[in-house]
Amino acid sequence: MMIAMVIMITAVSAILLTSFGNQNFLIGGQTNAEATNKAKELLETAQAEARKDFRMVNPKSPFYDPSGYYKMWTEVIPSPSSPTDYFTKQVTSHVEWTDDSTITRSVKLSTLVSNFENAIGGDTCNSFLTGNWLSPQKTDKLFGTMVGDASGLYPITDIDVYNKKMYVAVSSVGTDPTAVSATASTASDTVISGGITWNNPNNGKTADGLNATSASTLNNIKVTDYLKLTGFNFSIPSWATIISIKVEIKKSRGSSGSGNIVDSQVKIVKNNVIGGTANINKFDGSTSWPSVNTYVAYASDLWGETWTPTDINSSIFGVAISATGSSGGSRTAQIDNVQITITYTRQFYVLDTTTPTNPTFIGALGSNNISTAINAVATDGKYAYLATGSSSVGQLQVVDVTATTPKLVATLKLGTAGTSIGSSIFYKNGYIYLGLSHTAGGPSEFNIIDVHNPLNPTVSGSLALGYIANNIYVRNNYAYVVHPTDSSATNQEQITVVDTSNPTSPQRASGYHAPDNQGDGKSLFSVGDNLYLGRVFTSTTNSEFYILDNSVPSSLSTNNPNSPQPKGSKISSSVNALFVRDYLTFAVNGTTTKPGQLQILNITNPASIVAYGSIISLPNATAGISRETIDCEGNYLYIGSVPSSGAFLNKGSISIITAP
Repeated sequence: MMIAMVIMITAVSAILLTSFGNQNFLIGGQTNAEATNKAKELLETAQAEARKDFRMVNPKSPFYDPSGYYKMWTEVIPSPSSPTDYFTKQVTSHVEWTDDSTITRSVKLSTLVSNFENAIGGDTCNSFLTGNWLSPQKTDKLFGTMVGDASGLYPITDIDVYNKKMYVAVSSVGTDPTAVSATASTASDTVISGGITWNNPNNGKTADGLNATSASTLNNIKVTDYLKLTGFNFSIPSWATIISIKVEIKKSRGSSGSGNIVDSQVKIVKNNVIGGTANINKFDGSTSWPSVNTYVAYASDLWGETWTPTDINSSIFGVAISATGSSGGSRTAQIDNVQITITYTRQFYVLDTTTPTNPTFIGALGSNNISTAINAVATDGKYAYLATGSSSVGQLQVVDVTATTPKLVATLKLGTAGTSIGSSIFYKNGYIYLGLSHTAGGPSEFNIIDVHNPLNPTVSGSLALGYIANNIYVRNNYAYVVHPTDSSATNQEQITVVDTSNPTSPQRASGYHAPDNQGDGKSLFSVGDNLYLGRVFTSTTNSEFYILDNSVPSSLSTNNPNSPQPKGSKISSSVNALFVRDYLTFAVNGTTTKPGQLQILNITNPASIVAYGSIISLPNATAGISRETIDCEGNYLYIGSVPSSGAFLNKGSISIITAP
């Protein structure tokens, strides 16, 4: 595959370089061969930039050649034949001059450049800027509203926008949603051999003070039949993952007679089968039923079963109860009501961004075998790769996103010890680069996973960092990992450069240590020979945003000494996410006590980075932010943010930002 790509790139380049004679161009007056050659050279430069880094192919403002005679510039637009082809750009070169007759003449040549290498899973953001980014337009959407649950808590951890779809990962932080029902549709006496029947079983359907009662008194050798209650009319969303089922029985012992009433059996009903497949009995045989009707809770787990929302919403889902008496007892058993509480979680969603400012819900992952957070997501368009919060089941999950309802197809667990969870993820050319948190004795924090067969992900190689991998960026044969550091580290650095040319044996190639140990590495981006680093807020005067010389990745530390410091900017907040487009950096920043905001920086002159327009506030986050993430498609930025306090605590939002 890689050989085919190289041949394709070479062939296309050759065609472009030898076909200028067939290009359509306009020349005012007599054709000037020298001007035409200069126009060709501009296109050749664009082609060379595309081969190095497709993000470098951007418009060039008018400038003069060394002679001062020719005024030259380039325009870059999406492919006219396919404006949503994010991997092809049309480059037009212009050369203008004034001849001896003071007549202005010009040459214009156009060609296409393509990004073949990253056409699967690559960046779909237009690196060239359109519109007025000094006055951007922002549309805020409460994520719960976007998925039909306006009151729900959705702590967004990551977003990946790719080919008109938005993939959103959500944490389990906060209160998981619950659904409660205290009304059964059906109540019946289900025979146990030798059991005492229940009189008026329908009285157990609602809490109205009317009891279903055992037909006779009970002692320790008598048990009742099952009082079976089903059809609780739940409407659990299809995308939910069920975390627990709590059953509460409002019960009492009869007022006359002697002795006590205790549980004999308390079982879940799944698909109309008492006990389901596991047949677990949650009875309490030692605690007497109260003298007045009182709710008593049973379990808050899965009762040994695997559940889907369909199972819970079914008319044949419920609970069955049987009672018995104590030795020498002579009391009846009474049940007024059964209440069931379902707790579920939200994890992963897919939305349609055909209308960029109004993403619409498509589907979500449900019935996952992991009930913890999804901390990061990357996609190739057919599969989404999730970095999960589970160390016990698996830190990587693969989800088929080609159907309306995403389907889990693979889970991979790394390591046999420790509690390391997935923290960051990057996809490139059939490999997943998975970052983990750090635990003593746990697996390595940086992992290369072969997903050429997504149904069977396998670990190719790993590298220990000693710290959580906060973010990963991969370009060519290097991975860049940002992480914390401290004075005791063997390699004191916030960026570790990893040589990934041999996926089975990744090796540390270099690193970068900012001027202090306060600002942990948090975010990064790469364009051409530059590496952009975002750090956690530091109380020193040192920058939280740096532009690093990455012309030789294996010499990152050598090329970026701290005396003098690399070019950067003091943001006075944590730079949690970064995106770079041409001469602008979009820095998403905030802390739990500092407001969440987007700051646009003009990096045309790295030695003098300046704000570009006003700071943009993120929704409901003036008191602080707990999570932020950013992605881009076309000319639209998508920012996920989660307030750290207030009425919107853990209610994530998506901000869509563009320039008119």
